[in-house]
Amino acid sequence: MHHARETFERMRARGIEPSSHVYTSLIHAYAVGRDMEEALSCVRKMKEEGIEMSLVTYSIIVGGFAKMKNTESLVQGG
Repeated sequence: MHHARETFERMRARGIEPSSHVYTSLIHAYAVGRDMEEALSCVRKMKEEGIEMSLVTYSIIVGGFAKMKNTESLVQGG
């Protein structure tokens, strides 16, 4: 996970704006690592930057909470 975050930060430092696909990849990495707090942080950043979530992104978020059996947080929006 650390490598994915570093790559993301290097891209931004070089002036490369992340796309929906880049954010989705980062969210997926957090979800696989069961770090849904960081995954939701990425979702908030996407919204702040006006980047729309894809169906794949939503699916990753739902799946991440389901694997943690934390559907209450999902319903509450984090």
